[in-house]
Amino acid sequence: MRRRLPMRCVDTKLTDQSISEASEIFSGSAFKPFCTKAFDKQQFSAGNVDRCNKIFLGPGIESRQIFDVKELETLEQDVPEICLVGKSNVGKSSLINSLLGGGQQVAYVSKTPGRTQSIHLVRIKNMLHLVDMPGYGYAQVSKKQKKNLHVLIEEYVKSRTNEILRLVCVLIDARRGFSDEDIQLMTYLDDSVHPFVVVLTKIDKMEPAKLTTLIRDLEEKVQAHPFCYPEIVVTSSFAHANLGIDRLRTLIGCAAELVSSGSNLE
Repeated sequence: MRRRLPMRCVDTKLTDQSISEASEIFSGSAFKPFCTKAFDKQQFSAGNVDRCNKIFLGPGIESRQIFDVKELETLEQDVPEICLVGKSNVGKSSLINSLLGGGQQVAYVSKTPGRTQSIHLVRIKNMLHLVDMPGYGYAQVSKKQKKNLHVLIEEYVKSRTNEILRLVCVLIDARRGFSDEDIQLMTYLDDSVHPFVVVLTKIDKMEPAKLTTLIRDLEEKVQAHPFCYPEIVVTSSFAHANLGIDRLRTLIGCAAELVSSGSNLE
């Protein structure tokens, strides 16, 4: 039985069964980026990067809001989905806008934590859905609101197979590192057999030496999670610098099979 959110933070232990499940899922072409602890440099070839940039940039972007679990049942699951989830004020909206080029503010950026109370669904050129989940962990949100948000996240994950939900991006503020709630979420994704990647945001606010130490620490910790991509993706949406955005677009494109992992598409 899958654990439910929220749950007590526990240590994730690799078992023969979890390793077997991970190997079976990641051995398919859809999940080749997750097959090895060594980075596949070919998947980030110039051709793949260019192809993914063209997919994310330009016209053909639609969006809608999902406010409750019942609305999830009405969503047409006709394209791959990439879910973005993280604590309140982690920078999800800014990251989504950067992925889409920054020219159009598809995701509303609020300075007030806990403002987003719904799923924000972004459809990209009828090829891909970005699923922006409401932020968790904001202390001033009521217990009822927290429960509703956790139920919404959990029901979304439970309603998606790996053929539809190709990757979950767990966003972490570089200034904060992992919280107990982040670890709980990653453990839940392990239990749910859903691949995920840790994406650091706001790296422009970190000193280089501290950032390097943080990345090493996080890379060690994610080794305990069999369904986590081994690379920590570092990003910043500050002042249109868009650090790491091309790499994240390409990783998303490979997971969603919008490009061929390991090939040099032109």
